[in-house]
Amino acid sequence: QRLERDVGVKLFVVCPRQGLQQRKAEWKEYLRPISKSLGVDQNSLVLLAEQRVQERSGKPLGLMSLNPGLKLTERFQYRLTSDFLTRVSNTYGGPRFVNANGTDTAIREATEQLAAVIYDLVENPAK
Repeated sequence: QRLERDVGVKLFVVCPRQGLQQRKAEWKEYLRPISKSLGVDQNSLVLLAEQRVQERSGKPLGLMSLNPGLKLTERFQYRLTSDFLTRVSNTYGGPRFVNANGTDTAIREATEQLAAVIYDLVENPAK
Protein backbone atom coordinates (compact mmCIF):
# COMPACT_ATOMS: atom_id res chain seq x y z
CA GLN A 1 0.00 0.00 0.00
CA ARG A 2 2.89 2.34 0.66
CA LEU A 3 4.20 1.96 -2.90
CA GLU A 4 0.74 2.79 -4.25
CA ARG A 5 0.39 5.81 -1.98
CA ASP A 6 3.89 7.13 -2.70
CA VAL A 7 4.18 6.58 -6.45
CA GLY A 8 0.82 5.30 -7.74
CA VAL A 9 2.00 1.76 -8.51
CA LYS A 10 0.33 -1.34 -7.12
CA LEU A 11 2.51 -4.41 -6.52
CA PHE A 12 0.75 -7.69 -5.84
CA VAL A 13 1.95 -11.22 -5.12
CA VAL A 14 -0.41 -14.03 -6.13
CA CYS A 15 0.42 -17.61 -5.12
CA PRO A 16 -1.99 -20.05 -6.76
CA ARG A 17 -2.00 -23.73 -5.92
CA GLN A 18 0.42 -25.82 -7.94
CA GLY A 19 -0.68 -26.71 -11.48
CA LEU A 20 -3.58 -24.27 -11.62
CA GLN A 21 -2.08 -22.04 -14.32
CA GLN A 22 -1.98 -24.98 -16.73
CA ARG A 23 -5.76 -25.47 -16.55
CA LYS A 24 -6.99 -22.39 -18.46
CA ALA A 25 -10.66 -22.38 -17.41
CA GLU A 26 -9.90 -22.97 -13.72
CA TRP A 27 -7.13 -20.37 -13.86
CA LYS A 28 -9.52 -17.71 -15.18
CA GLU A 29 -12.11 -18.59 -12.54
CA TYR A 30 -9.43 -18.35 -9.84
CA LEU A 31 -7.76 -15.14 -11.03
CA ARG A 32 -10.76 -13.00 -11.99
CA PRO A 33 -12.24 -12.55 -8.48
CA ILE A 34 -8.78 -12.12 -6.94
CA SER A 35 -7.87 -9.41 -9.44
CA LYS A 36 -11.16 -7.66 -8.86
CA SER A 37 -11.00 -7.79 -5.06
CA LEU A 38 -7.39 -6.59 -4.97
CA GLY A 39 -8.02 -3.82 -7.47
CA VAL A 40 -5.48 -4.99 -10.04
CA ASP A 41 -5.43 -2.48 -12.88
CA GLN A 42 -3.19 -1.15 -15.65
CA ASN A 43 -0.92 0.54 -13.06
CA SER A 44 -0.24 -2.77 -11.32
CA LEU A 45 2.65 -5.19 -11.31
CA VAL A 46 1.66 -8.74 -10.43
CA LEU A 47 4.18 -11.32 -9.31
CA LEU A 48 2.77 -14.81 -9.84
CA ALA A 49 4.56 -17.37 -7.69
CA GLU A 50 3.87 -21.03 -8.29
CA GLN A 51 6.14 -24.03 -7.92
CA ARG A 52 6.11 -25.48 -11.42
CA VAL A 53 7.80 -28.49 -12.95
CA GLN A 54 8.39 -29.50 -16.54
CA GLU A 55 5.79 -32.16 -17.32
CA ARG A 56 8.01 -34.59 -19.21
CA SER A 57 11.17 -34.45 -17.13
CA GLY A 58 9.88 -33.33 -13.74
CA LYS A 59 12.62 -30.68 -13.74
CA PRO A 60 11.77 -27.62 -11.62
CA LEU A 61 10.96 -24.45 -13.55
CA GLY A 62 11.17 -20.85 -12.39
CA LEU A 63 9.05 -20.01 -9.38
CA MET A 64 7.74 -16.67 -10.58
CA SER A 65 6.54 -14.64 -13.50
CA LEU A 66 5.97 -10.89 -13.57
CA ASN A 67 3.04 -9.23 -15.31
CA PRO A 68 3.09 -5.43 -15.61
CA GLY A 69 -0.01 -3.44 -16.49
CA LEU A 70 -0.03 -1.49 -19.76
CA LYS A 71 -0.03 1.97 -18.11
CA LEU A 72 2.88 0.92 -15.90
CA THR A 73 4.83 -0.21 -18.96
CA GLU A 74 4.03 3.05 -20.77
CA ARG A 75 4.90 5.19 -17.74
CA PHE A 76 8.36 3.68 -17.41
CA GLN A 77 8.88 2.99 -21.10
CA TYR A 78 12.44 1.87 -21.92
CA ARG A 79 13.30 1.87 -18.21
CA LEU A 80 11.15 -0.90 -16.70
CA THR A 81 11.82 -3.34 -19.51
CA SER A 82 10.70 -6.89 -20.08
CA ASP A 83 14.40 -7.87 -19.97
CA PHE A 84 14.70 -6.43 -16.46
CA LEU A 85 11.51 -8.19 -15.29
CA THR A 86 12.74 -11.47 -16.77
CA ARG A 87 16.10 -11.02 -15.02
CA VAL A 88 14.38 -10.47 -11.65
CA SER A 89 12.16 -13.48 -12.24
CA ASN A 90 15.09 -15.69 -13.23
CA THR A 91 17.37 -14.46 -10.44
CA TYR A 92 14.98 -14.79 -7.52
CA GLY A 93 12.69 -17.45 -8.96
CA GLY A 94 15.32 -19.75 -10.41
CA PRO A 95 15.59 -23.23 -8.86
CA ARG A 96 19.11 -22.55 -7.53
CA PHE A 97 18.08 -19.42 -5.59
CA VAL A 98 14.80 -20.94 -4.36
CA ASN A 99 16.51 -24.16 -3.20
CA ALA A 100 19.24 -22.21 -1.39
CA ASN A 101 16.99 -19.59 0.25
CA GLY A 102 13.45 -20.94 0.27
CA THR A 103 10.27 -19.86 -1.47
CA ASP A 104 9.31 -17.17 1.04
CA THR A 105 12.71 -15.48 0.87
CA ALA A 106 12.73 -15.64 -2.94
CA ILE A 107 9.34 -13.95 -3.16
CA ARG A 108 10.19 -11.35 -0.50
CA GLU A 109 13.52 -10.43 -2.10
CA ALA A 110 12.02 -10.19 -5.58
CA THR A 111 9.23 -7.97 -4.26
CA GLU A 112 11.69 -5.74 -2.40
CA GLN A 113 13.88 -5.44 -5.51
CA LEU A 114 10.89 -4.47 -7.67
CA ALA A 115 9.66 -1.87 -5.18
CA ALA A 116 13.15 -0.36 -4.86
CA VAL A 117 13.51 -0.09 -8.63
CA ILE A 118 10.09 1.53 -9.03
CA TYR A 119 10.91 4.09 -6.33
CA ASP A 120 14.24 4.79 -8.05
CA LEU A 121 12.55 5.25 -11.44
CA VAL A 122 10.14 7.80 -9.95
CA GLU A 123 12.79 9.67 -7.97
CA ASN A 124 15.30 9.70 -10.84
CA PRO A 125 13.26 10.13 -14.04
CA ALA A 126 16.37 10.78 -16.14
CA LYS A 127 17.55 7.17 -15.66
